[in-house]
Amino acid sequence: MGNSKTVNVSFFRIDTNDNNFISAISNELEKTLTMDKKFDTFYSSVNYMWKVLEKKVINNKLYFFITIAKEKKTVPILFNEEDGDIKLMRNNEDLLCDQFYGIFSPKDSFIACMPARTGSGTSTFKHFFNEFSSVSPVRLIPFFEEKIDETVLSWSYFKSISTRLVFPTYEEMETFANSNEGEKLGFITYLSGLKVDINISGSKKMMLSEYPVKDFISSMINNDYCDKLLVKGGDFEEIGQVDIKNAVVKYSEKVLTVLEYIEDDLAKDIMFNAINDKHLILFY
Repeated sequence: MGNSKTVNVSFFRIDTNDNNFISAISNELEKTLTMDKKFDTFYSSVNYMWKVLEKKVINNKLYFFITIAKEKKTVPILFNEEDGDIKLMRNNEDLLCDQFYGIFSPKDSFIACMPARTGSGTSTFKHFFNEFSSVSPVRLIPFFEEKIDETVLSWSYFKSISTRLVFPTYEEMETFANSNEGEKLGFITYLSGLKVDINISGSKKMMLSEYPVKDFISSMINNDYCDKLLVKGGDFEEIGQVDIKNAVVKYSEKVLTVLEYIEDDLAKDIMFNAINDKHLILFY
């Protein structure tokens, strides 16, 4: 009997100051496909193993279907050193690592990603891309319904901001605290909290300062740990309220799986379904 599971696919524009990055990563993926071992590893605080599962051309666009396995702190990654196949726990129901899938489009500078089991995979793919960039960091910028992020950042008046940061582990909280975004909220490290709610409001007669607010919104829009960004403001007399994070373009599909995680073939079907479904939003 199978397990019913809802899987979410996220979509991102790849943004970098390295003009050669897209061709560099494409060449690396092509090279991996020609190797006897169609996988490789890298280290960034923990071990990662990545593998190119397939190259596919659709409507004259090239897509690479890849997977990345991230070492768990409590259990090292175990994979077959001949073919890169990930080993399972003895009950054959769980992976010995965190695994994520991605579809990369060089032409559109685009990545779609989803987890084999839990998480988003965004930070994992950021680490992966940064391995091949001569200029760091590579940024993954989410797509928003009706480009609501651009609308909010065009506002002149801001009345209030409510945001929530959720950190899975203290290690990731420390990583955030040492980032550019974390420096804006330096008190988080001292509080040592894994969930932070922040509410900032202007007075009845005064709005919040426009440019610092826009800078803060921009940093939170692209932050992996921010799961709520409610902004109230507008232009002139038009005051509205928008939850930017809730407007992120996502694709969801309910599937039946025998195991607790998504396997390669099913992941590929889900992800190409996602790209076909959201094509008009993503590429126009």
